[in-house]
Amino acid sequence: DKPSIAVLAFENMSGDPEQEYFSDGISENIITKLTSLTDMFVIARSSSFTYKGKPVKVRQVGRELGVRYVLEGSVQKDGEHVRITAQLIDAATGKHMWADSYDRELKDLFAVQDEITQKVVTELQVKLVIGETARTIMGGTDNVEAFDYYLRGRKKFLRFEKGLNVRAQELLTKAIELDPQFAWAIATLGWTHQIDGRFGWVKDRARSFQQAEELAHRAIAADDTDPLGHTLLGRIYTRKGLHEQAIAVSKRAVEVGPNNAVAIGILGSTMIFAGRAEEGLVQLRKALRLAPYPRRWMLWMAGFANSLVGRNEAAITEFERFLARTKHGPFARSSWSMLIVNYMEVGREREARTELEKFLTEQPNYSIKAFIKDHKQWPFKDFSFLDRPAELLRKAGLPE
Repeated sequence: DKPSIAVLAFENMSGDPEQEYFSDGISENIITKLTSLTDMFVIARSSSFTYKGKPVKVRQVGRELGVRYVLEGSVQKDGEHVRITAQLIDAATGKHMWADSYDRELKDLFAVQDEITQKVVTELQVKLVIGETARTIMGGTDNVEAFDYYLRGRKKFLRFEKGLNVRAQELLTKAIELDPQFAWAIATLGWTHQIDGRFGWVKDRARSFQQAEELAHRAIAADDTDPLGHTLLGRIYTRKGLHEQAIAVSKRAVEVGPNNAVAIGILGSTMIFAGRAEEGLVQLRKALRLAPYPRRWMLWMAGFANSLVGRNEAAITEFERFLARTKHGPFARSSWSMLIVNYMEVGREREARTELEKFLTEQPNYSIKAFIKDHKQWPFKDFSFLDRPAELLRKAGLPE
């Protein structure tokens, strides 16, 4: 019932692979602008970017992502000059609805992005509600140098590696020095500290969490209409056991980012951690529709929620989807053990034992005690739900 669109990664035409962060950033920025609009359905960056560098047809993209329209383009940055092309295509017919190219000075970059966004909105005849026009044309900063540092920092942050996280903090700090009110950079810097504390990449984890909370409040103060600061604060409140406050602030993130898959997914996970699995599952389904190729934590969370409410076959599907992508890391350990639990729950004991044998080959020291310890690191309000899975894992043959 809404115009649906996927924005593909704009092609880097500079001839320098190091400039890819810039072309990616243009695409991401347009996605961010469109996701703030109530009357549009916008596929998440994590899904539309899966086609990056692949020779795919627009009709295929539309069919696989479930959207009617596709925006694609290219970026060529040369010193203080930038050339951007963009074209909007009806994926159902293959018809080009609009195409244009922009040769501008780098200082006009934000104006170009706003023009492209506004053209998409106009072509798709999206009716803007009060306040949305202003939000759409707001780029977070009017400082091109700060924006460049932000793009480079965000790209490193999204690799989720300890060393790159440190470098991301340096770049994002520089962006904020250039524009102290740059909410996107402030919130992303906050997320880097949250990740530091979450994965134990620093000695003083409490300090990292404190820094993340301070930056979340600062980002919201700089721009209350951007969801990133709200999602960060919601996650911090959940970690502190302030579940209802976490839900409230996560709802605000969705209110200002109604098409933002990450914000919706975090609201869902926040509800699940708070013991409201049914409600959380509703939100996760919305997030997964916006992100057909989702971030791995969404699959894990969806599997967990389905398991908690007794939809075991659905849980099996989500955990199998997760494990098809990776079998390493804490999310993978949880997904693998919970897959075995759900096999047992539906009477597929032979498959459960076969899967446990594979699991123990990868994790030879895993045990019931390790399973409980693993899951108690997550910020659930009530851990009594672990009793049943532990019982089923014992029955499958997992040692104490």
